[in-house]
Amino acid sequence: RDLWTPILCALLLLIGLSLVGLGIYLAATGEGFTVLALGVVAMVVPASIYPLVAAQTGARNIVTGHTADDQIETVLFRLFRGTGLSGLQGIPIVRVQHGCSIIRPLLTTRRNDIIELLSELNQPWQTDQTNLNSDYARNFLRNEIIPLIALRFGEQYANSIIRLGQQAREYEGLLDRLTDAHVPPARMEPDRIEIPTARIAELDAILQRHVLKRLWRTGGFPEQAMTQSSWSRVAQMLTSEE
Repeated sequence: RDLWTPILCALLLLIGLSLVGLGIYLAATGEGFTVLALGVVAMVVPASIYPLVAAQTGARNIVTGHTADDQIETVLFRLFRGTGLSGLQGIPIVRVQHGCSIIRPLLTTRRNDIIELLSELNQPWQTDQTNLNSDYARNFLRNEIIPLIALRFGEQYANSIIRLGQQAREYEGLLDRLTDAHVPPARMEPDRIEIPTARIAELDAILQRHVLKRLWRTGGFPEQAMTQSSWSRVAQMLTSEE
């Protein structure tokens, strides 16, 4: 078992390289990752086009350098923007996107611990200068708000937020399993879904929203404009017809 290989790959990101894992095959184990085969090509690639590059190169795994601090920022950022329970899950350690696994082996490691390790290794790292511009909402949170939270509540704030994200993932997992058991048969057409509203009306409000989301996604309809209030209104319209 070699846990250090994906960690070192992620560390490279912090010194200015984005990795596209060409031929990296990692199997998850209870103790980390087992490296089945390795062949890494490092290149400067914006994270937003990782899936495109993966598709073009045939990469099956991508390793990124997201840390626990990124997780904390994500949970807080989504909270302030009005997210639901799903958004509080934060960033997943592994996400499969377009047939490629995006792996974040440093997601439970604090940024300062990584910087300390790099300093001990006399390894320079790069800071994206745009991250210092607090005009952007997320940068403002990182540079101005989080330091004040740490100053007032101490460093234990980080564990509290990370734990909140973990609990949100557990509850969402339970809701997903309950949703699986209650999704009614529906007729899917290119521009509409025919739903048996009587089956929806029998469910609790939270399950109504989750079942509707599942059907909506199955139909391939866009979700960007759908907020928690939107799903509640849809559920109310459907159930009020009964």
